[in-house]
Amino acid sequence: MTGSTITSNVTNSVTLASGAYPGPLTIAAGGSVDPTASGANAIYGATAGVYLLNQGSVIGGAGLYVSTGTGVTGGAGVDLAASGTITNSGVIGGGAGGNSGGSAGGAGGIGILLSAGGTVTNSATINGGAGGNGVLSGGVGGIGVDLVAGGSVANAANTARITGGYGGSGHTAGNGGAGVALGASATLGNGGRVYGGHGGSGYFGGLGGSGVTVAAGANVMSGYFITGGSGGGGQNGGAGGAGYMCFQITPSALVQRSPLSVMISKTGVRWLEAANFAFAVADESISTLSACTVTVWVGVPTASDRF
Repeated sequence: MTGSTITSNVTNSVTLASGAYPGPLTIAAGGSVDPTASGANAIYGATAGVYLLNQGSVIGGAGLYVSTGTGVTGGAGVDLAASGTITNSGVIGGGAGGNSGGSAGGAGGIGILLSAGGTVTNSATINGGAGGNGVLSGGVGGIGVDLVAGGSVANAANTARITGGYGGSGHTAGNGGAGVALGASATLGNGGRVYGGHGGSGYFGGLGGSGVTVAAGANVMSGYFITGGSGGGGQNGGAGGAGYMCFQITPSALVQRSPLSVMISKTGVRWLEAANFAFAVADESISTLSACTVTVWVGVPTASDRF
């Protein structure tokens, strides 16, 4: 099968392996998928084994403004309901959440959502959408890459970036989105940069997003930077992105010290300063955490390596 190629701007949602877009699908440099419908996913796939090569731009639809209630959630850049493969050397982003004139801003869209596993290889840019602004509360930023049911992400190049969406503003501002969310058995291989989104501004500033959230059974191997987002400003500013790391050498090796430092015991491994790193742990119990694995072999990022 020769597949299909998009070379111009497409303003509706695209379904992979459909009659209009047989797979594999290539979005060439200069091509884009940018749906105008409120909260629409840019690219959707429900057929196992689909393949997407993006060299252009894929952005989920922005959420609609509402005068009352909650703004519409932004659409995902790519949403795969069945296992598939995505290779990105362009831009993939979630849509911005809709603003609200009376209540809460909508959540930002997820950059890439893999609901049934699959593989993402990134050498350029993947972003979660920004949360919408609201009078009472801002919307949360979207996750950059969400591997809710396993799969793998290879953030391959030094220049590759995966970023959570910024939180929206409001009296209680929205929290920034995580750069990467790893479900059980998911894997992140990071040779680039992963950032949590900044918290929104408000009377109560939003929390900065975590660089990576790690569920039990997930595996992170990082040779470069993973950084939490800054807390949002306000009368009561938000805290910066989480700085926990999840390590395992033996099932009883984890000692959790503070949001900015951890130590591995019973292994002979030296104290590791973790300032400016951002692994948030999705599980609450130490016993559950013993199943996760994180390997990091780089020093602490400098200010110039942040946003």
